[in-house]
Amino acid sequence: MKRDIVETRHGEISFLDGDGEIPVILLHGLGGMGNVFFKLSGCLPKKYRLIFPDLLGHGHTRSKSENITVQMQRESMEDFIENLNLKEPVIGGHSYGGWVALNYATSHEDISGLILIGSAGTNPTLATAGESEIEKFLDQVLAVNKNNDRATMRNIIMNNSRDDMKIGNNLLRNIQIPTLILWGSDDPRIPLEYGVKLSKEIKNAKMHIIDGGGHNIHYSHYEEVCTSISEFLVPLFS
Repeated sequence: MKRDIVETRHGEISFLDGDGEIPVILLHGLGGMGNVFFKLSGCLPKKYRLIFPDLLGHGHTRSKSENITVQMQRESMEDFIENLNLKEPVIGGHSYGGWVALNYATSHEDISGLILIGSAGTNPTLATAGESEIEKFLDQVLAVNKNNDRATMRNIIMNNSRDDMKIGNNLLRNIQIPTLILWGSDDPRIPLEYGVKLSKEIKNAKMHIIDGGGHNIHYSHYEEVCTSISEFLVPLFS
């Protein structure tokens, strides 16, 4: 995969780009980078053009603002998809990235499929856990990804706690796009019940529970995740 940059209204999005023909965009979780999906790139069929952006305020991407919201992430993805001339891509994400993908799907019908991996957007956010948990999370994130800015990460966490950021049931019910929901049975960060709720509210959803999986099943159980994604994509492009 090669790294490239696309200009959007909120900043330059840095992304990893594969060689396939059918675009599949996967968005990482809070504090992560696009390269968290590397294991999937080795086992998904080569016909899929895997695209792994670094979200605003993360990794190699440069945001014009430190005060980043989920809506801004969605808007940057709108520009990203348009500027790369991606026709009816599949979009998905893990945790916070799933939240962004969900937000995109509630206002767009020009995507072929939606993939949600332990997705946030309906669950209580990190901000509700208290200051000590926020600081602990920030310490962990910055120890792994030194390109991330602590103040920007904190602003994202606090913005995520706003009621107007959440994806309500009315929006979920409006999603008509074929949707794959992948969840670890033992996810400690976003419990399985939130995945089950998504599967019930989104009309055209299929759920796959990874037995024994935690929050990072795209890494810990990547082969099972690959198989599930591959099986989901086949009928979309047959």
